[in-house]
Amino acid sequence: AVDKAEVFFHPIPGEVIEQAIAQGHIFHCAGGFQVEGDQLLSPYIKSVDGALDSVQGLPVALTKDLLAKLA
Repeated sequence: AVDKAEVFFHPIPGEVIEQAIAQGHIFHCAGGFQVEGDQLLSPYIKSVDGALDSVQGLPVALTKDLLAKLA
């Protein structure tokens, strides 16, 4: 099964991107940032289309549905 989520951003100023690189946190996340809790980049998130947990890495609802099919 596949679950899709898209994150849309407002324009991110170059200096903010430079700060994110200098902080180094972006190198510890598969997508380059955390949707929740990234004080530098989170303000630039315009919207999330799909489940937030899918963006974070594990679509809980889909996983539950698939596990239920195994039972």
